[in-house]
Parts: sequence; C-alpha cells; structure tokens
Amino acid sequence: MLSAQLSPEELARLVSRAHSVTEVLSLLGAKNTGGRRASIRRAVDQLGIDTAHFRRKPATKCTTEMLTAAVAASTSVGGVLDYLGITRSGGAHSHISRRIKAAGISTAHFSHGQGARQHFSAAALDR
Repeated sequence: MLSAQLSPEELARLVSRAHSVTEVLSLLGAKNTGGRRASIRRAVDQLGIDTAHFRRKPATKCTTEMLTAAVAASTSVGGVLDYLGITRSGGAHSHISRRIKAAGISTAHFSHGQGARQHFSAAALDR
C-alpha cells in the first residue's frame, strides 16, 4: 500500500503542494489508478489532512426536466451529453442512457439507437 510507505508528515507536505489526489500520485511518481487514489484518500482522511484547497468540479444534479429538454434538443445520447455540458465518456453515456430510459423519455427522434433503429432487407442492402 503506497500510503503506508509515507510518513504522515511527508503525506501532509505532498497534499499541501497538490491540488488533487491525482496530483499527489504524480508528485510521488506513482501510477494513477483508482485503487491508489482510494488508498491515498483514505490515509488523508484518517490523518485529518486538510484538502480544502483541492480543486473540485462541482457536481450538477441533472433533473428529469433538464434531461427532457436535453433529449428534445438532441438527436443522440452524445448530443444530450453535450447539451448538458457533460464530458463524453462510456460511463457518462451509459448513465444518461439509463436515466432517459428510466424516466420514460422518448428517443424516437434520435438518428441512431433503439428509438429510430432502421431495418433493411437483404435485397435493399444488395443494391
């Protein structure tokens, strides 16, 4: 465990120089993985090291109303992500897709996907 190799004083010094747990790992020259970030975060929390100076991206709650407006203004889940200002990633795409489905919002107007999937006959494809 990476955090066990550091003295509390050394960890506090690194945290004071960094703006995120990822940056702490970078200062250590360690690979940035979820497990290592979690390990550092646990050690920092257990030692009560102040991280108020860390930059945090404020979480934005996407309401069903916001999601409905985004779907109406978009032609794909990627467009919904763009409309909402969410960085495109597989996880974000999956999450928003599930939220759209759970809310029962129609995606029939999307250019691709379940709502507007096009079916071609073999004859049409041979042309």
